[in-house]
Amino acid sequence: MKKISFVPVNARVENNIPMPKPAKLYIPEWYKESHSFFNFENNSYVNKLSFSNYGVPSTTMKMCMPFLDTFSFGYIQETWSDIFIEYKNNKVIYHYAYSPEPEFPIIQERPLELLGKIPVPVGFRGDIFFNWPRVWNPILPKGYSSIITHPLNRDDLPFKCLSGIIDSDRYFSPGKVGFFIKDGFTGLIPKGTPMYQIVPFKKESWETKKLSNKNKILKSLEIQKNNIFSTFYGGYKKNYWNKKSFK
Repeated sequence: MKKISFVPVNARVENNIPMPKPAKLYIPEWYKESHSFFNFENNSYVNKLSFSNYGVPSTTMKMCMPFLDTFSFGYIQETWSDIFIEYKNNKVIYHYAYSPEPEFPIIQERPLELLGKIPVPVGFRGDIFFNWPRVWNPILPKGYSSIITHPLNRDDLPFKCLSGIIDSDRYFSPGKVGFFIKDGFTGLIPKGTPMYQIVPFKKESWETKKLSNKNKILKSLEIQKNNIFSTFYGGYKKNYWNKKSFK
């Protein structure tokens, strides 16, 4: 098993700010509370096997393993302080409850000019741009990098992070993660909220190759389809899915 280490920017951070934890600890409540099937007869969500009008299982996204994997892949840095967003005179005002390290406040405004021509995500304010500080940074084995990105499939959060890739086998100094605030959002971003996701990956060179539908490939595709669709649900999990481990 590969090892990932997290280094704090200083002793105050080490003693007062939690380091990133496995992403599986932050699976959202709305996912846990979601149902596995939709009953078209009763027009309701259920957790027992149900079928659509076409006779196929009416599985919801709760049953999609690739979707679930995004919640448990890599590591999450959480907020270490309550943050409150409000509007005064049509201007965004932000407050935070705690800052053990004045040099790295949990939220900081960034000049809009530094965005250049980067488009603002639809539904987010374009008149203000923020940073999260990276106060715990990954150190990875030689040949590995990390993707720093918005928590995957967490569009319920009232902010949206930009993404970046860092060669974390060579560079582990502090930095920033830019983000936008959702248009119209006012209220609390509570302590413990996922800020951004850290996903390690191996650096390799890749070359594109086009495969024609030769008999061998078509046969493999048919075998996969049969393995998937010969069961009502869970075919991918039973036949092809591998458990990912991040500790």
